[in-house]
Amino acid sequence: MVALVPYQGSRRVFGRGVSSARANVCANLIMLTSVSNIFVSDQPPSVYLKDMCDTDSEDVVRERLARSLVNDAVYEAVSS
Repeated sequence: MVALVPYQGSRRVFGRGVSSARANVCANLIMLTSVSNIFVSDQPPSVYLKDMCDTDSEDVVRERLARSLVNDAVYEAVSS
């Protein structure tokens, strides 16, 4: 699964009061395969999530995210 909250975008999801650096710590605990890491490298979540949805479907991507404890609110925040 992919890390959905990159350093630059964490304020948008977590709001004021949580530093980007602190929010990034949790996001980077998600394990990635080397293929996934290359796929998402240097891309914001809005780009690689759209690519994933184009390849599979939005329902499939949301289901995968839910299994990794990423809820719809986070998906909506990072994919817009």
